[in-house]
Amino acid sequence: MIFMLFGALAVSVLQGTQATGLPAGFIVPTVDMALTKLAAGILAASAAFTGSLMLAIKAAGKSSNRATLEHIANFGTGLLFALSLSVSGMLGSAKVIGFLSVLSGSWDASLAFVMGGALLVAFTGYQAVLNQRFGMKMPLACDVFSLPTSKEITSRLVIGSAIFGVGWGLAGVCPGPALANLNGLFVASMAAGMLATTSVKLGGTS
Repeated sequence: MIFMLFGALAVSVLQGTQATGLPAGFIVPTVDMALTKLAAGILAASAAFTGSLMLAIKAAGKSSNRATLEHIANFGTGLLFALSLSVSGMLGSAKVIGFLSVLSGSWDASLAFVMGGALLVAFTGYQAVLNQRFGMKMPLACDVFSLPTSKEITSRLVIGSAIFGVGWGLAGVCPGPALANLNGLFVASMAAGMLATTSVKLGGTS
């Protein structure tokens, strides 16, 4: 929530509502039946892809084909994520700026609906997969589940979230949409920042 707060502050202080072109007030996204049918098709394709991949990985066992199937799983997951961003309209910076302009008297709630839907699906999936009685003991495409183990809120976490939020508010883009949009300048800047941070961390431990 910290990054959202600082994103909203960045939009309000440095851009204002005139940058969004939105009318004042609360804006609820309208239902587009064509996009709804497309989203339903993507959801069905996702289920079919996931089921087929699970069966293929299980059949491959520990053979050399397993690594290839893991790469296919990664590619398919990324492709479905990009399609979801496109269908939901979240590739455009105007949607992000409209969402973060809540403190400026105008708010586009589209991103909130997208996040809420994504959280609902992810929460349900996690509960089903990680259920101790009926769930999976290990993932099909790798050896262990990659889950967070630390619940500590550190100063680095807070500062990093704040910096991310400010950048999100200024650019109206985050890493996922930037990659899907092939935004070369943003991705290059992001990579440079990651390399610089890694260098500082390594320098501090030496």
